[in-house]
Amino acid sequence: MYNKEEFKQVVENAVKEIFPDREVTTLVEDRSQMEQLCVETKAVDLGNKDSDAKEAKHKKSSNAHALFNFNRLKEIHEQSGIEGVKDFIKSCIGYCENNLEEIRSTMKDFKSSLNIKVFDPIIKSHLANCITRDLGDLKQALVLVKNEEDSAFQIYLSEDNLDPFKNVIGDMTIDALWDLAKENLKKCKYEFLSILSIPGLAELFQDKGLDPEDLREPTITFTTNDLQKEETIREMQDLVTNCKLVQPMFIIKNRDLSYSTSLLCNEELLSGLAQVFNESYYILPSSTLELLLFPESSANPLDSENEVRKHLKGMVHSVNQTLQSNELFTDEVFKYNKSVEKLEFIGRYESSTTMY
Repeated sequence: MYNKEEFKQVVENAVKEIFPDREVTTLVEDRSQMEQLCVETKAVDLGNKDSDAKEAKHKKSSNAHALFNFNRLKEIHEQSGIEGVKDFIKSCIGYCENNLEEIRSTMKDFKSSLNIKVFDPIIKSHLANCITRDLGDLKQALVLVKNEEDSAFQIYLSEDNLDPFKNVIGDMTIDALWDLAKENLKKCKYEFLSILSIPGLAELFQDKGLDPEDLREPTITFTTNDLQKEETIREMQDLVTNCKLVQPMFIIKNRDLSYSTSLLCNEELLSGLAQVFNESYYILPSSTLELLLFPESSANPLDSENEVRKHLKGMVHSVNQTLQSNELFTDEVFKYNKSVEKLEFIGRYESSTTMY
């Protein structure tokens, strides 16, 4: 009989055997109904028992994380035994560590690679030790990001893994790092498009006698600074006005990064989009890759605001059930209130139960 705790120990022993000079911890966590195993290896010399070395153990940790589907490891164990498990773990952890080495070898890119990612601590509890700031119920994290065709990595910064970058950081404070990350976020290119531009969606309207080619809308690429230009605002407003859906919905995503969750902490972007819509709008986190924007006037005028919010929360919850764990962002739904220029957290889906 497969015993989760026993197999967890098997995995931990395998990692210790692969990296005898490392401190290893494992944690099984339930993420979107899919149990995964977080393996953390720390680059420390366990042979040095000096008190100074023990203290350094916590200060010089590389915190290389690798997430595995727990049941996938079980399948590999059944097919190839413990040696197959070892090979799989070694390749995954090796990939993470190679990324870290690549960052270390390109320290000159640290400042331009520094950015922000927003995550849900309920879904990604293993990121609790990263450098974070609150954003409502969510967390902002400092990350080093490289997203190119031939090379990509993403590493969350913590107090433990800042040491390799001290020469670049110098006397910069954590607050200064946050300011730098925000400036880098403003330089990113964003894409704004109608939901009709999703491949295959326009074809669904053929039965209504509409030509799919007439339904498709252009994609507008811009930066936060472009929202200060009247021509950019007008171009985006034209796209909104000409959308042929009765209840228009739009997509916003970060073209330069492999995620778009940081859009929520870009205040200038959120304010600029309110100017484009000329009203408040809801933000639906369809995945980590993109966010959906639903102008307030798109809602059914016969529905109350509470009914609209309940419907949107249910929509997000339903979509999230279909996502892979690495694409899942949050069940939270947001609204940007144009009158007060503020992002509001309007809650998560709650299933109703009937008492008999």
